[in-house]
Amino acid sequence: MPEPASASVLIDDADNVRTITLNRPEKLNAFDGPMEDAVIEALRVGEQLDTVGALVITGAGRGFCSGHDFSEVASGSGSRRGPGVGASGQNRIAQTILRLDKPVLGAINGVVAGGGFAIALSCDMRVASAAATFQELHVHRGIVPALESWLLPRVVGLGRALDLMATGRRLDAEEAESWGLVTSIEESDALMERATELAGSLAGLPATAFGLAKRATYLGLQSSMDDTLQYIAAARTIGGLAGESGRGAREFLEGQS
Repeated sequence: MPEPASASVLIDDADNVRTITLNRPEKLNAFDGPMEDAVIEALRVGEQLDTVGALVITGAGRGFCSGHDFSEVASGSGSRRGPGVGASGQNRIAQTILRLDKPVLGAINGVVAGGGFAIALSCDMRVASAAATFQELHVHRGIVPALESWLLPRVVGLGRALDLMATGRRLDAEEAESWGLVTSIEESDALMERATELAGSLAGLPATAFGLAKRATYLGLQSSMDDTLQYIAAARTIGGLAGESGRGAREFLEGQS
């Protein structure tokens, strides 16, 4: 199975976890076209590999991701043009993450800004280093936020989402944790150890059940209760056909004895 050939994306597969590291530290891991394609390929390959049960996304250096590299647009060197088109690259990555059935953990090591916010928000859960910061600056640059407009209010609530968009203020790790944007804060040198440990536990989840539960959760945010329950009924049938529900029941009963 082909792997993305890009020095800007590092891949490590170990102990049932695929770690994808954004590796343009001199640009705060801002994306260019080849990097976007490489990340999407790394995600898709990780989804297909039986040896990968969960994925971690993090950044090299002091940034997680600062969005699109607009110097590429300004110089005309990239394949994507203009802020609307350039921003779509991170949307493609975020949509890929949202559609993965395997758990995806964001290890937020530093600066999150621009389209990088969409990538962080699309992860199923996030742990952060004490150095992590979050900033939504699209409006201040005269650009309408893209997938962040859909994701941010679902993670932190409508009022806080509009607060971040309107003020453009920088959210530190402690406030991000209090808002539910991240689930825990780790010292910088302990972040990846904690992220790998957590991802390892997620990798042991029944894959079909988690993927269907993730889809049901997002469906429930925008559908009626009856429609969501109808989907869940069908999803449980699929889980039963996959043999996971029966196995889970047996494991539960064995644990009670």
